Amino acid sequence: MGRNRGAGTPNQGDAKKTPPDSAVKASAGALRSSSGTTKTQKPKQIFDGLQIHWKDGLPKDRAEDSTIESTLITSGLTSKFSAILRLNDGDVEATEEEMERIEEEQANQQMELGEVAAG
Repeated sequence: MGRNRGAGTPNQGDAKKTPPDSAVKASAGALRSSSGTTKTQKPKQIFDGLQIHWKDGLPKDRAEDSTIESTLITSGLTSKFSAILRLNDGDVEATEEEMERIEEEQANQQMELGEVAAG
């Protein structure tokens, strides 16, 4: 006799994907409509003074970013300040503080080198 196709458990290749349930779809739709923004649109104000700013979903690779900035500084294509500003995500105050620390460290190193040479 013939085989009963479709009866029993399906083969691996025959497995069907099930769509997400309606509750998940409704939640996702509500989130999309409440955010009022897409990748190409500006953030929409949804509450008094509250705005949602979406960032890239991928984490930053600080080692790669640092290597790129170091290369740009060494080749003379950017300043230390600009490179640090980009690494600090545009935080001018943190960048200025970092530049001050760098200048202090360089001054201390110069004084130590002078003491070693004189001593």
